[in-house]
Amino acid sequence: MGKSGVLVEPAWWIWPLALFAVCFAIGVVAVLAGVGGGVLFVPIVGSFYKGLAVTVPLHFSELAPGTDGARLQAALERHYAGERFIRVMPLSDAATLDEGYFDVQACNDTNRVDIFVFASKTQALLMARLDNLGKGASGAAVQCMNLHLGVDEGLGL
Repeated sequence: MGKSGVLVEPAWWIWPLALFAVCFAIGVVAVLAGVGGGVLFVPIVGSFYKGLAVTVPLHFSELAPGTDGARLQAALERHYAGERFIRVMPLSDAATLDEGYFDVQACNDTNRVDIFVFASKTQALLMARLDNLGKGASGAAVQCMNLHLGVDEGLGL
């Protein structure tokens, strides 16, 4: 609080610094605790109105023997085959990181979720990209209502 008892807006760089410090501290604790294969942290921070990326880190040592990025991607592709609003993206598609960046907003104004697998020899990162204002709660509510009523699930989307 400031001298007048009013909350003071912190400098713009405080939040990225705090995020880095927390991730670093968690990484140190994880290494000391013996988590094998390293720790994968991917904070997704951006100044955009809508668009969301959700990540799930996986260590292959914790999965069935022989699991790798290609097998994960293939399993997701099989599971979501025929799903109208879900795309499982290719494993090594250079366009995914167009101009060196992952485009969090590429699904904006759609009812689509794109699923990606990024992998090394020891770990993978599953990432889903969606429009949190469209495919988010409101779009999901309309889609669920359509399914419940037995009409086309894309009606009104």
